[in-house]
Amino acid sequence: MKTINQSVGTIRIATPYFVPDSKTLKALLQAAKKGVRVDLMVPKYNDHALLKYAAFWYYQKLLNAGIYVYEYSARMMHSKYILSDQNLAVIGSANMDYRSFFSNYEIMLFSENEFLVKQLSDDFELSLTHSEPVKSQDIKNKSLSHFLPSLVAFFLRRWL
Repeated sequence: MKTINQSVGTIRIATPYFVPDSKTLKALLQAAKKGVRVDLMVPKYNDHALLKYAAFWYYQKLLNAGIYVYEYSARMMHSKYILSDQNLAVIGSANMDYRSFFSNYEIMLFSENEFLVKQLSDDFELSLTHSEPVKSQDIKNKSLSHFLPSLVAFFLRRWL
């Protein structure tokens, strides 16, 4: 949370599961509102269908706030890191979801090591070449077919 709140230029997040709690979601929306460029990369194909639907529930709100959402499609994505202002990397086992935040025993490394930040930044850039941006029209096109599963996943989000 502190990393998101203290970012002034960019936040880049790569996570296989994006089901944030309300405080994290609010922090991301506030960051975008204050002019921070927020990029979120999630997998296009997920090994847990309900988590995919739960993430879909948030996309329109993120896009409306000016947050860029990308779906990585080259292969299974299991990267878990955050880059802040090109000078801080947070990498480890935690996803951006309830279980990682409140149930599981996760570990994250916070590092200002220039080499690590550069490597993860390069990884994000490379992954973008294998990703598609999510657009509002994509949400509208899928809204009907995704509404019920997304609603169910949203209410189950704490246990996914």
